[in-house]
Amino acid sequence: MKTIIKNILLLALTGILISSCSSDDDSSSDTPVVKDDPYTLLTRVQTGSSVNYNFYLQSISDLDKELSFTNEKAVEAMAGGAAGVYLFDNKLYINEYATSKSITKWSKNDKGVYVSDGAISTKEIGFAGNPYFLDKNTAFVGGSSASKILIFNPSTMTKTGVIDFSNHSRLNELTDFPSAGGKVNIETVTEMVVRDNHLFVGVFLLNEMQAFTPASLSSDILVIDLNKVDVAGTDNSAAVVKWISDDRGVGVGSWNSGSGSSFMTVDEKGDIYLLAHNMWGGARASGVSSKPACVLRIKKGSLDFDKEYYFDVEAVSKGDGNSVVNMEYAGNGIFFATSNDNSAINPDDPYSFYLDPIAQWYQFNLYDKTAKQVNDTYTKGAWASKILFDQNKAYIPYQNKTESYFLEVDMTSMKSNKKFSTVGAPILFKSN
Repeated sequence: MKTIIKNILLLALTGILISSCSSDDDSSSDTPVVKDDPYTLLTRVQTGSSVNYNFYLQSISDLDKELSFTNEKAVEAMAGGAAGVYLFDNKLYINEYATSKSITKWSKNDKGVYVSDGAISTKEIGFAGNPYFLDKNTAFVGGSSASKILIFNPSTMTKTGVIDFSNHSRLNELTDFPSAGGKVNIETVTEMVVRDNHLFVGVFLLNEMQAFTPASLSSDILVIDLNKVDVAGTDNSAAVVKWISDDRGVGVGSWNSGSGSSFMTVDEKGDIYLLAHNMWGGARASGVSSKPACVLRIKKGSLDFDKEYYFDVEAVSKGDGNSVVNMEYAGNGIFFATSNDNSAINPDDPYSFYLDPIAQWYQFNLYDKTAKQVNDTYTKGAWASKILFDQNKAYIPYQNKTESYFLEVDMTSMKSNKKFSTVGAPILFKSN
């Protein structure tokens, strides 16, 4: 009898231990595990005018798994506006420059779903350009007014300081362009890069903004010494080194073109390359500028344009007069850009050069100054343009009047195949 009782007690104790272990296991399984799909798809759907779009975000685990993506399971990250979208430290920053004039940070929650995670207002600088993220605590953004660059903390999404460049401003300068009496009415910061702890700031000098008419047929850069910048300072004017110009090309910097493309890059040698794009081809198409779209350079160790380097990108693509837009840098001197076919422009639409599918993608080489056409397909070159480069492949967005999709291109062989389609102009990010 004692043996039976002993066995019963032993079984009961064992059951308690098993239950306890099981309870511990259940508890650990409740610990949130962040679903971290490696890719993020952003789609932009037009809702009205050419500056009214809804933006949608969704995570993707495998680029080869699906044939198409809708926005049914996506998060609506912005409704009714225009924006550039930038990936930094596995977070997305939506720079809505047209309506709300704000930068909103988006992070993934423990289910891999994007949620809003802070915002700053950029109303004081007008239409904001591409932000530059220096590190987790420091980022810069300029715009179309106030002759200043905002400094903000991308981790906490708080504005911390200002770089005032009013002492170097060219606002109201008489240029007699595009006609006698013409002057700089708008001076806007478009894009920035950092090299050797100097901030190189692209600036548009505009006569008027509606058609992006330049006030000067030049490419302009403001140079700032970051060693002299106090990120909490409200002046920092002493950090501005100088303004440099090159009259061989017109207009540098993206200004959120293609919802986040870059037209300025630093290569592996430390040289800065800048695409002078004639206001996305508009000044070229309208005849305001007769200068070809070209790439200019600022060599490593220099704070001035390199007068020995000039790359006429029109000559090696669709020919003189057909402007080139975008500078998606893949590395080792290779970048992708679109070449406009002026014969495809709608003469009844003054914005056809920007909004219509009149462009074809090319691969360019900065070093030997050559180009290869990707394919014959036409796309909205200035509107669907941000490329993901991943494992020697380029995922190039295409959009025409009937479909939107990615083309996967092997950057060595140039062989390509059509990937999944999307609802809206697509951008692909690798988010981890």
